[in-house]
Amino acid sequence: MHNSALARRIEDNSIPEPNSGCWIWLGAVSDGGTKHERAKAHFDGAARSAARAAYAAYRGDIPAGHCVLHTCDTPLCVNPDHLWTGTHLDNVRDMDRKGRRVVRNVSRGNGRGGVYPTPSGRFRAQISKRGTITHVGTFDTEADARVALAKLAS
Repeated sequence: MHNSALARRIEDNSIPEPNSGCWIWLGAVSDGGTKHERAKAHFDGAARSAARAAYAAYRGDIPAGHCVLHTCDTPLCVNPDHLWTGTHLDNVRDMDRKGRRVVRNVSRGNGRGGVYPTPSGRFRAQISKRGTITHVGTFDTEADARVALAKLAS
């Protein structure tokens, strides 16, 4: 353990989830303008990712230019055994490997749309315009999702 005071704060503000082994953060949460909640902790004089705080507390320094990534893909998890560091490219490759990344984006006018694979093997189409995300639908094929997205975006 590299910072026992910070580790104690992490443990005091999280609860173990017995099925996954995740430590779910109960402290401050921010969505950062996205659809995903992110755990936030105050350390080193600023509000930072609670996952970064947990990694620093239990593992030590985070290499310059590295992100703290989750093996469990649970953004509110602060279990140091579920955290690893990597570059942004490592994060993108991890998302690709797990099917969590946008397949391809299209831009139409002021909107931006995307087709995303779902865990069930189907494809979700959505479009974002001026900060509002509209779910277009879930489709059996990527091609069907693209057609629906193109119709809405035009």
